[in-house]
Amino acid sequence: MSQHEYGWKLLRETVNTMAVMDGTLEGRLVIALQELSLVEEANLPVESWRAVQAIVKDGKGDFAATVHAMDDGQRQDLAQKIFDCFLALAKTMNN
Repeated sequence: MSQHEYGWKLLRETVNTMAVMDGTLEGRLVIALQELSLVEEANLPVESWRAVQAIVKDGKGDFAATVHAMDDGQRQDLAQKIFDCFLALAKTMNN
């Protein structure tokens, strides 16, 4: 198992949650942020770790309240940031 395989798995599951789980985008984002908060620094390359930390810190720990306070555009932006982080890690893992 590569050093970053566990982080890759967690990020893939996070994107899967956002894409296919039942419920609203708001609810899916709350769960996605909770999943991202489980990733540890050792599980990701430096740049991916920084991107995940920036996303999680925007949630300030109370992910439900943070996402609830967002409008639809902000939620879509957050989902895009998570997806972009996943894509960047995918490129890293394939090199």
